[in-house]
Amino acid sequence: VVFMVRNHPFQQVYFNRFISHEPEYLRKNFDYEYWGASYMNGLEYLLDHDTSSRIRVFQSISPVYHGFMMLQPHQQDRIHLVDRDSIPYYFITTFRQHPDDYPEYKEIVHEIKVQNSTMLRIYKVDTVVAKP
Repeated sequence: VVFMVRNHPFQQVYFNRFISHEPEYLRKNFDYEYWGASYMNGLEYLLDHDTSSRIRVFQSISPVYHGFMMLQPHQQDRIHLVDRDSIPYYFITTFRQHPDDYPEYKEIVHEIKVQNSTMLRIYKVDTVVAKP
């Protein structure tokens, strides 16, 4: 219960003490942020910290869109979901089905860590990168 209160709204990523909490162990060995609930938090972070009238976000997977749909209409007006070829953009990931870092993206804008593992990271992409 203490974990759930301290880590709200990210209580869904709880792992007990029998599982290693070494840096990035949970992210690299489990479907850590399985539901993608934190995508909305990532979008809210961008809205709070990027002063652009239109914020371009790469719609990489459906939870990005679901997070977008949970925003208020005036917030949705500032977020522009784009494809990979629409440079520049922000790339938001929970590392689901891709637990490794993304070395092709150089600039980390924001990340959320729970239990010593990154559950959400936002990259700013200003140049064309090789497609994995």
